[in-house]
Amino acid sequence: MWHVPKNAQNTHSLLEPLVSFPNNFVTDFIYTVYNKHIELPMLNAGSEGCSCKNDCSDTCDCVQKTIASFRTFGKPCSIVYECGPWCSCSSKCCNKSSQRGIQKKLAIFRTEGKGLGLHAEEAIPRGSFVCEYVGEVLEDKGSPSTYKFAIGPELVIDAEKYGNVARFVNHSCDGGNVHIECVSYGHHDGRLRHITMFAAKDIAASEELTFHYSGSEGRYIFDGDCCCGSDHCCTRLFYGCFSNLDIFD
Repeated sequence: MWHVPKNAQNTHSLLEPLVSFPNNFVTDFIYTVYNKHIELPMLNAGSEGCSCKNDCSDTCDCVQKTIASFRTFGKPCSIVYECGPWCSCSSKCCNKSSQRGIQKKLAIFRTEGKGLGLHAEEAIPRGSFVCEYVGEVLEDKGSPSTYKFAIGPELVIDAEKYGNVARFVNHSCDGGNVHIECVSYGHHDGRLRHITMFAAKDIAASEELTFHYSGSEGRYIFDGDCCCGSDHCCTRLFYGCFSNLDIFD
């Protein structure tokens, strides 16, 4: 049953101004737009940045790290290195797309047979940033949760108690229209990595946002019957946690 946490009523609409919520929307979790760390890492440990001026190009050190990661591990094991707070480039740098927050209008809605879902309220071009998957950064001790997403060795982002709009993106056995990227900026500490969602194809207004919970990237969410309704529905999903990386450097 959905209920309002103490001191949390209606805060979601203030935190996500481009997200529409259903009438009388209440939650059984704390809505947040930032990852919650039980122990926040030291932000100056292992930090580094590029020396580019204004916007960055293919010669940017951060861009080159991303290219090297793709060449070394291949998809889906690579990490996207965005420019961060220790970089000398401007705030408008094209390599900071996930750090600007939600830029396209989204809406949480009530689906038929799948509970709540998320759809686009305006067209989203392929490759555009959609949203970040936010929650608690925890050591994975194997406790049951249908909202865990692996970010490193024995580390997960768990959106069961704290989360945001990404929590409502449903599974689709046909692969969906959203793909996952593990993003790091200015830091090598795995606890500061971010799970981000980008448009895998051109998404039309009113189209539901979905991705494959297991797929080729080894992600898992829950053990139960699948109700995605796609033409290629597997009818069953198996419990575990999301994991978009098989190798963590």
